[in-house]
Amino acid sequence: MRQGDRAITQQLARNSFPLGGKTFNRKFLEAAMAFRIEMEMSKKKILELYMNSIYFGSGLYGVEAASLAYFGKPAANMDLSKRVLLATNPPNKASL
Repeated sequence: MRQGDRAITQQLARNSFPLGGKTFNRKFLEAAMAFRIEMEMSKKKILELYMNSIYFGSGLYGVEAASLAYFGKPAANMDLSKRVLLATNPPNKASL
């Protein structure tokens, strides 16, 4: 496995199962959950779940909610520039 392949999977595990704190135990559990997720799901499914769970600001979770709120249209109807904007610039929870 290439370095960094698990970054999104680990974030999905972190967002899906809040374990609290910045401890070694939490990191270990996140890594174990990420491994399990990768064994059970395709990379496409992992990315879909991740993109539909991340916070986009203003109480919006997921690409569909962000697309409707920010652009007034479903994600499937966004043009490429709007898709790229959402995919590359989701707000960070810590910065809000």
